[in-house]
Amino acid sequence: MRQALVVGQVALSLVLLLGAGMAVRSLNNARQLDLGFETDGQLVAIMDLGLQGYEEAEARQFRTALKQRIESWPGVEAVGFAEVVPLHFASQQNGALP
Repeated sequence: MRQALVVGQVALSLVLLLGAGMAVRSLNNARQLDLGFETDGQLVAIMDLGLQGYEEAEARQFRTALKQRIESWPGVEAVGFAEVVPLHFASQQNGALP
């Protein structure tokens, strides 16, 4: 009985190691895909102003001020806000941005 359990444990360990290796290889391959858009020099920040207690008008005003401040940074070419970011898998629970 003991030998059967050891054999089963070794077999399960090998299956898990092979699965982990395949997952790492798949992630590495996914990093090298051509996404069809430029990702270098991009910054993504996730904010939920509703959770911070902002009302809709206050949130709109905050985003406008934030956009103006970021646009003033040297080297910044464009600033925008999005409800859903491509290839970002965080849960999207809010409604559309005002």
